[in-house]
Amino acid sequence: MILYKELDSIPAFTKAIRKFWILDNLANDGASEPKFALPNGCFTLAFISGEGVTISSAAGTAIIKEGIYLFGQLTTKLGLCVKPFTKAIMAQLHPWAVAFFTNLPLHELTNTFLSFQEANPTLYKKIKKLDLVNETLVVDQFYQSFEPILWQAAKPNLLAHMCEGIYLNTTNDAFRTRTFSAQLGYSERFIQKKFKNQIGLTPKEFYLIIKMRNLLRQLNTPKQSYSFTELALHYGFYDQSHFIKTFTGIMQISPKNYSAQDYILPFAEIT
Repeated sequence: MILYKELDSIPAFTKAIRKFWILDNLANDGASEPKFALPNGCFTLAFISGEGVTISSAAGTAIIKEGIYLFGQLTTKLGLCVKPFTKAIMAQLHPWAVAFFTNLPLHELTNTFLSFQEANPTLYKKIKKLDLVNETLVVDQFYQSFEPILWQAAKPNLLAHMCEGIYLNTTNDAFRTRTFSAQLGYSERFIQKKFKNQIGLTPKEFYLIIKMRNLLRQLNTPKQSYSFTELALHYGFYDQSHFIKTFTGIMQISPKNYSAQDYILPFAEIT
């Protein structure tokens, strides 16, 4: 059975790194049971050792070999199957942080990935010889090599301010970029461009992903019992067809076919 672990970000950098999460299949001679990762508005820096990881989505299937990779924003669920004798250590990065890591237009990375060497050759040289099996060394070297960038990303900045504005308003019944832009004091065109290039999504896409993720987090939380109908209303989906369309677009299944057991979920949602 694959081992799932989480490591908290150190306090100084919680505004840049949400957490580290680990899929450990080193001790097994068979591939892990396929599970799905959910869109969550974050980027992922993945350190993969061993035989690699198979990923699958509506776009097809790919095998990620041993190495260091930057994953862009997801707009739909992503299937993950960890091959035998393999370990994947992931740094989950806040959406505004990655713009400090690379000059690439991040909309080109949405629903895909690339070698970190392509994203930032200078930083890659500092970490390319890491022992990718040892999570303590990987995390420690990550902090050492990325420290100047992490300090920048952790400071108050416009991208963070924009994202946090959306985090606080996911129970609204509608999202309008024009209204959101006016509240921030910028033109709609500026906000659209800023999101697309530096977060990889439109403000509306980001809003719907965070809304759906919050809804599912509440649905999955132990010791609470909510129906999809109750949560859909709480999160502003007053039209059932709109909720089903949004849910199906992200999850690729209807609400009635959702099962939490099929997904890789944070500890907070399963304990």
